[in-house]
This record gives sequence, structure tokens and C-alpha cells, in this order.
Amino acid sequence: MSVKSKTQTGHPEAKDALLDRLAIVELAARFADAANRIDTAVFSDLWTNDGVWEIGPPVNQRFSGRAAIVSAFEQLLKDRWQVFIQLPSASYVAEVDGDRATGRGYVNEIAKSKNAESNDNFNLSIYEDICERQSGVWRFRQRRYRVLYLDETQLGGHGIEGQPSTLMEPTSDPVVPKDRGTQ
Repeated sequence: MSVKSKTQTGHPEAKDALLDRLAIVELAARFADAANRIDTAVFSDLWTNDGVWEIGPPVNQRFSGRAAIVSAFEQLLKDRWQVFIQLPSASYVAEVDGDRATGRGYVNEIAKSKNAESNDNFNLSIYEDICERQSGVWRFRQRRYRVLYLDETQLGGHGIEGQPSTLMEPTSDPVVPKDRGTQ
């Protein structure tokens, strides 16, 4: 776990910086979770209204504004893949400076195309982020995605029907499975 802050450790501000960093790491994890479940509502809430999402080669696209980002998200993921999974590494690094932060994290993506004529995708990539805290909530102001390694050969496996579980929906309340209530 790496935290850099304008404050020194041992001060109450260091605790706040650690909590900020944890919130930013959670933001990156929610991004991957929303992508894996193709959850546009959660994905939308991760961005500032004027956010920018840049995707480098081979996609080479830039999307500005929350609505354009969510539309691109749907076009890039919905109905294209039999399986899509983004696996963020635990090595996310954030530098916090007040209500702004920069971050960097690595991901592995595995995607199996629905169309046998299309390429599959196995890649190792990096996200470079600028985050802003708005009304106490950290959001992406900018995300730059760059592929470091790409293999587009056909994957030998196949997807299993069904989407990831929605048993646990993101909430600030204690985690209670949907199908279990108080007795």
C-alpha cells in the first residue's frame, strides 16, 4: 500500500490521507466491477460531469463528459463479448493533494468475442487517473488507459452463461444479501 500526501505521518491529516487513498482505490475497484457486470448506472456515478476517458491504441478514442463516457462504455462492452473480465492489480498508487489526486494502476483484461470472426483479447494495461472529491465523494476527472501487452489470438475456452451476481449491490449500508432479511 503506497500513500503520498502533502501531510506528514503521525498527524491527524495522515489518517485522512489514508482514508482518501482507500476511497480512490475503491473507486478503481468499482470501475472494474461495473465493467465486469456492464452496470451503466454504477459506471456513470464514477465520473465527474466533465470527466474525460482516453483509451489508447488499438482503440484510440477520447470521450468527454459523463454522457459520452457512458455511451462509449455501452458501445465498447454490450453485445460484443461472450466474456469480459477486468482484473485490477493490488498495486494501485495514489497521491492525494486536498480535493485532487492522481493515481496509477495496472489491469489484466480477458475478453472472448461473441463473433468467431472477431479477435479475442488478453491484455495487460495501465490506468493513469486524475480524481476529484466532489461533495465528499471521489470521482474520476480523467482516466487514461494504455495497453502494455496485447494478444488477440482466439482464446481456447468459452463463456458460461449468466452475468456476475447482483447479490451484493454497492451500498454504504452493511452488506446484507438481497434474499435474506431479518427474521
